[in-house]
Amino acid sequence: MRLSSDGLTLSELIITTFIVSIMIVGIMSTDFAIRRMDRDSHRDTALSMQMLALAENFRQSALSANGDKNDPGILIDNSSTNANYICFRHDIKPPGTPTPNDYTDDNFECFSRLNDDGSSVGVNVKACQRTAAAGAGACVSTDRYIGRVVTDAFTNDPPIIEPSFDLTTGIFHVQLIGRVDPSAGADTTNWPNGSDDNPQVVIQLDVYAESHSYN
Repeated sequence: MRLSSDGLTLSELIITTFIVSIMIVGIMSTDFAIRRMDRDSHRDTALSMQMLALAENFRQSALSANGDKNDPGILIDNSSTNANYICFRHDIKPPGTPTPNDYTDDNFECFSRLNDDGSSVGVNVKACQRTAAAGAGACVSTDRYIGRVVTDAFTNDPPIIEPSFDLTTGIFHVQLIGRVDPSAGADTTNWPNGSDDNPQVVIQLDVYAESHSYN
């Protein structure tokens, strides 16, 4: 009588183990890639949304800036290599009684870029209100946080463009540059999108100051 065996030989066991190992490695690699794609997608989306919200703060403030060619309502500190504050003067009035020609009752909405300790120039963008008497100036670390930009934003170093206000056209220009790690500075080599490990979002705003007088 001839007997048969259903057991695996050593060679078959080794081959089976090898095939299973390859399958496990493939599954793990695919899972890692999917997880990384999902993480990067969330990271990039969060950065884009944060920069759009930051840009909207500047846009809304520039739209209602109050002033004239002799006393501009948009003031930019270009005294250093990086502008440390941008301020917009707004007409503060009771409802229905605007005083566009009286700047003494106005206030300034200012934006500054500070480090965590409050020194400048940092990545944290702070917004603050200043009275007409106090004038335009920098915010402090305890003021309202509205986002982050790279430390070398607002420089005149192409392709980076410094902020400006054209009194002839009434257009306020500002370029906002954000990165996942803004402390690395702007990525001018891979402009404008940055690198895969530290992507970049660049938003160029050109806002017509509707409340400003150009006479």
